Amino acid sequence: LEHIAAARAAGHGVVLLTGHFPAAELGGRALQAALGRMAALYRPIKNPLVNELARRARAQGTEILIPKDNMRQLVRALRQGYAVYFAPD
Repeated sequence: LEHIAAARAAGHGVVLLTGHFPAAELGGRALQAALGRMAALYRPIKNPLVNELARRARAQGTEILIPKDNMRQLVRALRQGYAVYFAPD
């Protein structure tokens, strides 16, 4: 965490690259408590109802949810100093 804190203190955003594990998604709140401003990349689910349920659950551990194909929003979040959680499938 000290490297993340140093990068953020210097005004840099951080990409948190990890595997896609259920425990990592559930730990979003703990990460946000430790790191502060968080954003997360996500892949929208084709079923609208399931997508909305998943989006609401994910939003509880992050300030910004970024669809995986929206690179402009990703870059904007990094420039604003967010830690961006990225778990590629």
